[in-house]
Amino acid sequence: MKKLSIFLLIAFATLRFSAYAQENLEGNREQLLSVYKDVKRLKNIEKLQKTLAKGPAKSELSNVDGLAGDATVILTETLAINELLPNLYTRSIGQTIDGVTEVNVKKPTVEELLEVSTRIALNVKATTDATSKLSGAGDEVKGVKNPMKAKKALNIINYTKDALSFSADELVLQGKLINSLIETIKTSDNL
Repeated sequence: MKKLSIFLLIAFATLRFSAYAQENLEGNREQLLSVYKDVKRLKNIEKLQKTLAKGPAKSELSNVDGLAGDATVILTETLAINELLPNLYTRSIGQTIDGVTEVNVKKPTVEELLEVSTRIALNVKATTDATSKLSGAGDEVKGVKNPMKAKKALNIINYTKDALSFSADELVLQGKLINSLIETIKTSDNL
């Protein structure tokens, strides 16, 4: 009888913790989704996609142009990951980001989610590296005597700063969302 009581107590505690964990995950997801669907964020994405489509100009300054190239690669990868996340969310949760229930979806594996998580981590590292190169590019612009060439280089640096700033903010959101999806898959009964 005592063993049965202990077993029931453990089973009850496990179910209670599981329900708490599920509620916590759902609350985190709702908060992340409100940020993910934010109108200001979506307008910023649209603006950066247009900027990315035409790409930065060339300044003929190696540090500035190299940094702009790095920022373009980072921004492209950030936007590519943004394209993946809604599908992964739908497959993990069984609902679209807008709340529409999807029943015919195959849950992603933890490995799939970890692969996206690795891409995000690599992009974070690239963003950090590129940000550290900004001062060198600024120093290179200071040495330019031609005001037209300097203005062009400053415009490219501004593009780079915008791309890196947006990417940094997006990468934080992407990291939180992918971690939430990984936890959801790990705690679900569908493994």
